[in-house]
Amino acid sequence: MPIHNTLVFDIETVADTAAYRLLHNLPAEQSDADTYRLMAGERLAESGSTFMRHHLHKIVAISVALKNTSGLKVWSLGEETSSEYEIVQRFFQGIEKFAPTLVSWNGSGFDLPVLHYRALFHGINAQRYFEKYDKQKRTEQKLSAQLQESRNELLHLQSILSALELSEGEVELQEIRQEMEDYGFLRKSPGKKKLRESEKAKPLRFLSSDGYELYVGRNNYQNEKLSFQLADGGDLWFHVKNSPGSHVIARTGGKPLEELPDRLFLEAASLAAFYSSRRKEQKVEVDYTFRKELKRVPGAAPGFVIYHSNYSLSVMPERRLEELSS
Repeated sequence: MPIHNTLVFDIETVADTAAYRLLHNLPAEQSDADTYRLMAGERLAESGSTFMRHHLHKIVAISVALKNTSGLKVWSLGEETSSEYEIVQRFFQGIEKFAPTLVSWNGSGFDLPVLHYRALFHGINAQRYFEKYDKQKRTEQKLSAQLQESRNELLHLQSILSALELSEGEVELQEIRQEMEDYGFLRKSPGKKKLRESEKAKPLRFLSSDGYELYVGRNNYQNEKLSFQLADGGDLWFHVKNSPGSHVIARTGGKPLEELPDRLFLEAASLAAFYSSRRKEQKVEVDYTFRKELKRVPGAAPGFVIYHSNYSLSVMPERRLEELSS
């Protein structure tokens, strides 16, 4: 197997006091020490650290290790008297010559952005590097998008599996099959008609000990409809934390949290834990929030939501309430 060129590198920098004076219209004769005190004070007040932004770093050394068919070579670019221009130019000349794979500690977060700035500042030709960098970035973005798509599909399949495990009748299974066909997980059955609205199963319905209606979605389509069509903004929404499961809606009649009985939260959360992939665990954490806090996940499957304001409680997964007819 051929050994490709691999370049491990690390840059050392100091604060670019000359650039700071220029940017802030300070006297050219102001000392570097006085300028740095201004820079450090400003940066400390801004971020809590004296570590400068990328464009205010000046490169004073670049150490490299090159591994190729000739072996391993380690050295520093330039001499003690070399200017920043000479050091950065030699780095990019090496990129042009060897076209290596670059390796660096926090390279994408610091070293490479600073090298970009300083090459542009000095007008150094780094065409080969930037072409390769742009290609790598496009590849990374494409792979990142594909990875996210795969994650979304996996989460969707996990939610379908949970619905299958919780299903209690033929109609529910037909709805789940319909969802799998709609999203390409199963081939569509030729000539088979979709279920009419009147044929679909309804969400489970319970009455809390204090007389509040509770609704439980049986699958993703039901969760979507329950949360975004049937529930009011002031109703409470419950769902097992970070796992597939049913949406549970508690009808509140618009009452504020402090006027609702504690037992309602426990009973609704217990249902959310019971109708989830974690129903066999002893204790399950359940999130709850007002329905108005929910947002659909753009491009995601039905029933997938995001929320940024919520409460949580741990409960036993159980269904103590008697189911009402829908």
